Amino acid sequence: MALTLVYGVESLVSTRDVCELEAAEAKEVMRWAARSLLDSALRENTTQEPPH
Repeated sequence: MALTLVYGVESLVSTRDVCELEAAEAKEVMRWAARSLLDSALRENTTQEPPH
C-alpha cells in the first residue's frame, strides 16, 4: 500500500509542481522512493520471526 504514495500520476504531478523537478528527475525520485520502501519492507520481513 505504501508504494501507491510514490507511484502514479498524483506523485508525478506533486514532484513536478511542488518540487519543480523536470520529468526525468521526478521519475528518478519516484523510483528512489519506491526502491527505499521495498528495501525497508524486505528487511523488515527478514527480521521477523516465522509464524509457529
